[in-house]
Amino acid sequence: MQIATSTAEAKAADQEQNGGLRVFCGVELSEAMDDPENTARILALADYDVVLGSVHSIRFEEWNDSYSRICFDETVPEEKVARFLAVYFEQVLNLSALGDFDILAHLTCPLRYICGKYRRRISLKPYAEMIDAIFSSLIRREKAVEVNTSGLHGMFCHLMPSEDLLRRYYAMGGRLISLGSDAHVPTRLGNAFSEVVPLLQEIGFTGYYHYERRRPVFHNFRI
Repeated sequence: MQIATSTAEAKAADQEQNGGLRVFCGVELSEAMDDPENTARILALADYDVVLGSVHSIRFEEWNDSYSRICFDETVPEEKVARFLAVYFEQVLNLSALGDFDILAHLTCPLRYICGKYRRRISLKPYAEMIDAIFSSLIRREKAVEVNTSGLHGMFCHLMPSEDLLRRYYAMGGRLISLGSDAHVPTRLGNAFSEVVPLLQEIGFTGYYHYERRRPVFHNFRI
């Protein structure tokens, strides 16, 4: 299986570096709650350093694909987009309450396409209670929130989750955060980290976490 092979390669690379450069291995589980049997099989394949939990695809009316491939242009009624987002947050809440993962990845990612690519105006106020419930579950279960910078300097121009939501998470007692650039290409690796750290410090965060053998390791901000 490709996951087992790539994990073994990452572990071998870490050993070859002999501490000069750390190479960690992890896996991102999308829609993990839809197929518990396959999820368990993937989790058993390797001794991961970190497991990301995420939601990419929503079964909603005629849509059954990743939200990155759905057309949210002006022909789609605002009410339909609103109901789609409600289903998205419901799925994230289910994952946050019950899923086996370490870091919740790119919360609010559909907005990257709805608001970024298609320029729709969306308020998250109708989903405030669900978002609070997501944060409560993460805090209670000691799961981290990814501060995803992939939208910055791109079509979306916002963090995922947004600054306002990160402030809400902190106010509720959330302290576990990780930094993720979701780069996909080498030139985007670490995108905007130096810009985001001062903002996180202003909110109150004193550092971020990475994971080794699925345990959080704290790093103070040094900027």
